[in-house]
Amino acid sequence: MKIELEASGVGELLVTIRTPHRVSQRDKAGTVYYTHEYGLPIGGQLSVTAQRWKGSGPVGCKITIDGRVVSENNSAGQAAVAICKP
Repeated sequence: MKIELEASGVGELLVTIRTPHRVSQRDKAGTVYYTHEYGLPIGGQLSVTAQRWKGSGPVGCKITIDGRVVSENNSAGQAAVAICKP
């Protein structure tokens, strides 16, 4: 099973990625990608969150499993947050 997590936005973002093996949080500018392959179904243990923590503007997230988009969300404005879960 190939899983791709994406967080996007213009400017500075706080990105949180949760997988069965770890939780990571980082400040990034622009688009962040995380790709990993899993052999077992992972259910609700997977998510990606993009949050604007300075200024305003669009943010988005997307989860793709085996080439099929299973979750996509967009938000805009001051302190915008986009959360994706399969």
